[in-house]
Amino acid sequence: GPELGFPWFDYVFIKNPETTTIRQLIREEIMSDDKVTDAHVTSATFDKKTRTFRVIYTVTVDDETFREEVTLNV
Repeated sequence: GPELGFPWFDYVFIKNPETTTIRQLIREEIMSDDKVTDAHVTSATFDKKTRTFRVIYTVTVDDETFREEVTLNV
């Protein structure tokens, strides 16, 4: 799953998360898949009230681009 090997507690679930760093880390994680030729993280937000982390990104595999949205409950 997307949560494996990702430093959630170091970067995301902290008092003042640095969104630029989080988006870069998520992009690197997506790009680590050999099939992915490009990725762009549009947004990465943590809702403290609902304890959910939402990521919206586009990923390119070969010549096809997909828009994905992932919500993780903490």
